[in-house]
Amino acid sequence: MENWGLITGRTSELLLDPMKGDTIAKKSVIETQAHEVAHMWFGNMMTMEWWDYLYLNEG
Repeated sequence: MENWGLITGRTSELLLDPMKGDTIAKKSVIETQAHEVAHMWFGNMMTMEWWDYLYLNEG
């Protein structure tokens, strides 16, 4: 879940244990962080002109 300037969620989805993390875990953490930052940008900091552009926030 994202708020303005703060991303919250499960620790396992936001942080990686370097001793246990494999390539799939690394990819998952990177994707989750990128997804939440995109939500923060498109959902909170920038407003869409019209609902036709909702895919930018959810895509």
